[in-house]
Amino acid sequence: MTQFILLLYYTFIVKYFQTMFSNNEKLIIYVIANRLWCSITEIMKLCYLIDLWGLKKLHKQITDFSYIRYTYWPFDQKIYDQVNVLVKKWILKYVCYAIPSGDEVCKYELQDNFAMDFNFPNEEKTFIDEMLNSLSSFNAFELTKLAYQTKPMKDLWATLGWNQHIWDKLKLEVVMDE
Repeated sequence: MTQFILLLYYTFIVKYFQTMFSNNEKLIIYVIANRLWCSITEIMKLCYLIDLWGLKKLHKQITDFSYIRYTYWPFDQKIYDQVNVLVKKWILKYVCYAIPSGDEVCKYELQDNFAMDFNFPNEEKTFIDEMLNSLSSFNAFELTKLAYQTKPMKDLWATLGWNQHIWDKLKLEVVMDE
């Protein structure tokens, strides 16, 4: 009975309301749907890189996230908040796995049976797909290194593990001048 109710939920409610997802939520869901492994760190960095390079290539930011320089990466609290909302709405699930060392590794996944038509404009969808394909082999640490090589981070003299200009807003628009 529970599975039947969940199936009804996914079939009718999610399909009906999916057009009401913001670009922020759509990008988060799309990123998770198109990666084998996606931790919050990877979600955060991929959204940043897609927004940054979207400004450079498309002359517009895909989302309305506003990133700051945080301890280990560009950060926006709204990404955490929206991921948690998507978990509460049964769109995403947070899954942890035990590894041989005895530690746990955790990631976000789409709920089983969740399907969505992503209605990004064609140019944006092509761009996002290119970005995700080119970064598909990058793990969280490699994405971190890449984020630190971007102009907004360099302009703050940000280096991995140091706290220069922590909490300062990143100026993504500087890439439009390159």
